[in-house]
Amino acid sequence: MRLIILIFLSFCFWMISTPNVHAQVVKDYKDISIFMGDKKKSKGYIESFSKTPSGKIICVQNQSNLLNLFSKIKANRSFGYVEDYTLPQTKYLKFYGDGRRTDLASYAILGEHILAVSYRSDFASRNDLLYYHFIDPSSDTRINHGFSIPEDFSRMYKNINISRLILISSEDASYSSIMYLPNTTDAEFTQLNYLLFASNSEVPVLRGINYPYSTNNFNPLDFFIFNPDNQFLIAAHYNDKELAKTKAYEFDEIKITQLKDKELHEWSIREQGIYFSDTKCYPSENGFTIVSLYKYQINGEIQGVLIAKMDKEGNILNKYFTPFNNETLTYIRSATKFNAGFNLDFEPSTHNFKLIDFYAIGDNYYGIIEYKATEYRYGGAAMPNGAGSIDRYYWCNDLIAFGINKRDSTQWFSLIPKLQRTVNDGGYYLSATSYLSDNHLHIFFNDNLSNYNKDGDFIKDENTSELAQFNAVKNTITHVSIDCTNGNVTRKSTIGRYESNIIFTPSLSVPIPERNTLFINGNNLKNYRLGNIFFNKEK
Repeated sequence: MRLIILIFLSFCFWMISTPNVHAQVVKDYKDISIFMGDKKKSKGYIESFSKTPSGKIICVQNQSNLLNLFSKIKANRSFGYVEDYTLPQTKYLKFYGDGRRTDLASYAILGEHILAVSYRSDFASRNDLLYYHFIDPSSDTRINHGFSIPEDFSRMYKNINISRLILISSEDASYSSIMYLPNTTDAEFTQLNYLLFASNSEVPVLRGINYPYSTNNFNPLDFFIFNPDNQFLIAAHYNDKELAKTKAYEFDEIKITQLKDKELHEWSIREQGIYFSDTKCYPSENGFTIVSLYKYQINGEIQGVLIAKMDKEGNILNKYFTPFNNETLTYIRSATKFNAGFNLDFEPSTHNFKLIDFYAIGDNYYGIIEYKATEYRYGGAAMPNGAGSIDRYYWCNDLIAFGINKRDSTQWFSLIPKLQRTVNDGGYYLSATSYLSDNHLHIFFNDNLSNYNKDGDFIKDENTSELAQFNAVKNTITHVSIDCTNGNVTRKSTIGRYESNIIFTPSLSVPIPERNTLFINGNNLKNYRLGNIFFNKEK
C-alpha cells in the first residue's frame, strides 16, 4: 500500500512539474521573443517551407519516412499554405492526363504556385518519360493534370536520366526553368536544353545553351534567370588533370556564362595556386554575388573567402580574396582534426567547411561557415564491399562567422564552438539558421544545456564544449548574437525540448525581414509546432 501511495505521489509531482505540452510557448529575452504555437499532429513529414512573392509560406510534406526526405527521387508529396501556425491538410497528389501513373521527381516555386516534374520509366526504351505540372497550394483537390514535356526538349538525348534534371526559380519566382544536364565525353560539347516558364503564362519556351565543354570537365553551380532574354550559368571547372580525373571536391576555375539575346558571353575567375571548394551564388535585384571558400592545395584546409560581385550584364564589379587571420586558421586546423579525438576516419570528400548563409548589404558582406562531415560505420560482419548494415553518422560542428567591407578595409572573424551528431536521419535536426537584423547577425542551433550556467551564459570553449543533446533534460536552442560592427559574440541558451516537447529544426526556418521575424518549426516524429522568433528593433 505504501508503494502505491509513493507511486501516486510521484505521478502527481511529475504532472505538476511538467509543462502543458500542447499549449503555446512564449518566451521573452533581451533582444528576441520566441513564440511557438500549439502542438499538433501531422500525417506526413515536413520536407520544406518556402516563401512566395506575396509572403505566404508553402509547406511541402512527404508521406515517406524521415530518412527518405533526403533521397533524390521522392513521391507522395502534399503542398499547401501555412495558416495560423498550422500545417495545411495533407493532400497527396494523384496525377491524371498525360502525367497519370507517374512519380513526382522535383519542384520549384513559380509565382504563387508550384512547377513540378514527374516521370515514368519506360522499360522498352530504358528511358524516363517526363511531364510537368502546375500545382495550386490553395486547391482542395487531390488530383492534378500533367502535360508531356515537348519532344524537342529531349530528342537529341539518347537517354533521359531523371537524376540529372534540374529545376530553378528566379529570385522573385516570376520565372522557373526545367534544365537537363546530359553526360558528355571529352570530345563533345554539352547541349543544355531547358524549358522556361513565366508565372503569367502556362506555355513554356524551349531554350538551349551549346556549352563548349564536356561534363567531364565541369559541374554546374547555379543558373540565374533575370528575364526571358538574359540568363546566367555559373559552373565549376577542372583544368588540373587530377581534379578533372576524380571530379574532386575542389576545382580551379569558376566560369560565368551569359545567354543574352541567343548569344553566349563568358567570364572566368581563376588564380594561380588557388583551389576553390564550397561555392554558392546569391542573386539580388541588380545582379548576383559569388562566394567561395578557397585553398592553396588539393584536400588542404580552407584559407579564406572569395567574394565576387557581378551585375546583370556579367561585369565583375569587384572581386575580393580575403584570407583568414591566424587565430581562425589555427581554429580550422583543430576543427578538422576533431575526428582524431573520436577515433574517426573520414574520406576527404565527406568532411569540410561549407558556407551555410551569406548576406550582402551594400558594401558589407556577412557569412557563416560550418564544419560538416558524414561518417560510415559498418555493423557486425558488414564490410564496404559486402553485405550487412551501414550506419551513417552526420556531424555539424564549429561555426565561423565573418564580416567584410573592403571599402573601409574592415573585417572580422568570429569563432563559435559547436558539436552536433545524429545517426541515419540525414542530419534533420543539425546545422544552424540565421537572421540579419539592423546591426546584428543572429544564429540559432540545437545545443547541450550543460554548456551554459543557470543564467544561460556559455561557460565552455572549443576544447570543452559538450555534444548537443536532443532529449528533454539537456536540449536547448542556442542564440548567438554577433555585433556586425566588430564581430563581438554574445551566446545564450533559450528554450529547449523540455518547454516545447519538440525538437527545433534549423534547416526548415524561413527569414521574413518585412515582419522582422524568423519563421521556425520544431517536430518530434509527426508532432510539430510552428512559430516565430521576433527581433526587437535596435536603437
